[in-house]
Order: sequence, then C-alpha cells, then structure tokens
Amino acid sequence: MKSLLLWIALCASSYAFEHKTTLTFQTTKYQNFESEQSIYGDMSFQIKEGSFAIESSLHYLYSHQYSQKRYLRLNELTLSKSFEHSKIQVGKMVKFWGELEGYNISDIFNSKDYLFDPFDGSQKLGSFAVDYSYFWDNSSIELGMKLDESAIEYPNSNSPYGILPQPYIKEPQTQETIHTPSLYLKYNVTLESNSIQSENNLILWHGYDNKRYFIPINNQLAQYAYRVNKALFFSNIVYDDTIFKIELAYSDVIDDSRISDYMQIGLGVEKSIYDIKGVDINLYFQYYRYLYEEEEKIKYVDMGEVYDNDLFMALKLNFNNTQTSEFKMGLLYDIKNSEKVWKSEFKTRIVDGLIFKAQYLKINAKPNTLLNNYGNSKRAIFNLTYTF
Repeated sequence: MKSLLLWIALCASSYAFEHKTTLTFQTTKYQNFESEQSIYGDMSFQIKEGSFAIESSLHYLYSHQYSQKRYLRLNELTLSKSFEHSKIQVGKMVKFWGELEGYNISDIFNSKDYLFDPFDGSQKLGSFAVDYSYFWDNSSIELGMKLDESAIEYPNSNSPYGILPQPYIKEPQTQETIHTPSLYLKYNVTLESNSIQSENNLILWHGYDNKRYFIPINNQLAQYAYRVNKALFFSNIVYDDTIFKIELAYSDVIDDSRISDYMQIGLGVEKSIYDIKGVDINLYFQYYRYLYEEEEKIKYVDMGEVYDNDLFMALKLNFNNTQTSEFKMGLLYDIKNSEKVWKSEFKTRIVDGLIFKAQYLKINAKPNTLLNNYGNSKRAIFNLTYTF
C-alpha cells in the first residue's frame, strides 16, 4: 500500500490530476444523549493517464464527546482500464444500486457505516472487488466479484443510538470464510419511445447477503454472515413530469436453517411541478413490503426490515435562487404498527464552496418493534461544509 501511494504521488505532477476535499463542522442536539460536536469529511482524487485511471477516497470522522466515533479510513482505492466498449476495475470500491428515495432494497453491495449515522444510508464501507463492464448503445452488462465482507461497527451503549445489549465483536463470523467471493451479473438497458423512457436493471447475486443476524460467542455478540442466491430488479419509467419506480428482491438462503427466504417490494412515484412562483416542487409517494417465507425464523435484525408495510411520503422544494437553496421533508409511516419517522432538512449555499445545512429527525416507535430499539427520540443537526 505504501509503495502504491508513493507511486501515485510521483505520477501526480505529470498526469491529469483532480482532487476534492470536504470538511464539515457539525453540532448535533439529541433528546436522549449528550450533545455532540464533530468534524468529518473526505479527501478524494483521480489520476488519469490515457485509458488508465486511479481513484481514491479517504474518509474521516472525529467526535469530541463520543470516542467510539473517531476514525481515519481509506474507503476507496481503485485502478481501472477503459477500452473502446468496455472497462475493467479492481480495488476497494463503493457502488450505489437502486431507484427509491426512502430505502434502496437493491443497494446490497456495500455494508452501511452505522457508526457514522444509523439513519444515513449514503454512508458506506468500501469493499474489495473486481468487475468488468461491456457497453452497447443502450445497454450494458457487468460481471463482478466481491472479495471480502466488511466488519461493521455498531454504536455501543455509550454512543447515540447504541442498541446492542452486551459487548460486541465487530469482526463477522461467516458461513464460509470472510474472503469467499460473492459473484454477480448486472444487466442494464434503456428503452425509449416518443413519450416514455425507461431504465431497467437486473442483478443476479450468489454470495453473502447484505443482511446479517447476531450469534452469542463467550458472552459477546457477533454478526453472522450467511450466503444467498439473490435476484434483484430496479427500474424507472419517465412519462412527462412523472417518474414511476420499482425495486424488487428475492433472497434464497443457502444452507442456513435459522434464517428464512424472503422477498422485498418497493413501489414509488415522483411528480415534478415546475416554476410555482419560482419554486420547483418534487412529490414522492412510495410503498414498501417485506415478506418472509417462514415467519417463525429469525427476523428484525436489519434496518431494511423496518420497511415492511410502510408508506414513505416526501416533499422537496428547489428555490432556484442564487444560493441554490433546498428544503426536504419526509414521513415514513408503518401501517401495521402506526410508527412514524419524521425527517426534514434545509440546505443553502452561503458563498462558493460553503454550504449550511439544518436537519431534524423524530422517531415515534411502538413497543416490540425493531424501530423501538432506538426509542422515541428527537435530534437536530446543524453543520457547515466547505468544499475545495
């Protein structure tokens, strides 16, 4: 690793080099925990020479109050080679799969960074992998192999949203070895007519599931990663100012009698309304279902299982001003248990490169549910992000 970084430094002066750094100063006010001041961000760069490219991203987090929430992590480092109609990539990488805004059923490649924030699905742990993509005019195919399973660190009892009842081993226990590869095939096709455009993705996955459950080891808890055959489909259909979205997944568990096969469904529609007194409006309506083939087996161990018979409704306002201000508000409503999660966010640019953001989150949970592990709580976040 040291020799690679040295080579990158020597090459940076002679090859095409791009870099970006973000630095965020944040204050978080919790209802049930001590207030927190933190600094976080990332440093990324890209070096290009002909058809070769190296990309990297370094993530960091420092919480003044919570010592567990402190890390400096090389989250991405990839080397890629592009050809006329194809591309090959190897290294530590992050992928984003899915269509829906409330929760992405299809986004299974990387584990989430629960230590940063259990309610921020955009924060992920990079995974070592190799993939090959071939492109046609309106379609592509990707063959990939994920080479490791990330160790997920959950907040402990001394940190906000710590939910585990006893000491925790972050290194996962696995059905085979931690480096047994997960294989996948991804097919993408875009279809167009006079008034309708659709982008469709099909993924076939053989390997470790993104969901894990917990097992006891010497009075401690450990994650257990099991293997599945998984089929995923996600698609959007654009018609005028309306986008229809769907995500489907079916998981066939391999040789683990403790966990049930299961199916996930996500359906959504997004409606855009432009220039209402200078404001653009986006409306989102989504429905989620989580179906188990055998109800008596292990359940409610993963955040995705919150999205079972749930409605997600959201509003986004783009003010189209010189500050590119934006306001978002959403509600996740559990139809069966009447649980509610409210989230709102305002973001505006103060000067070039400096963004102010305020966010509010409220959880109204019911007894004996997965969400109740986080309790009834509120939090408010205020931060400044500088990008250069």
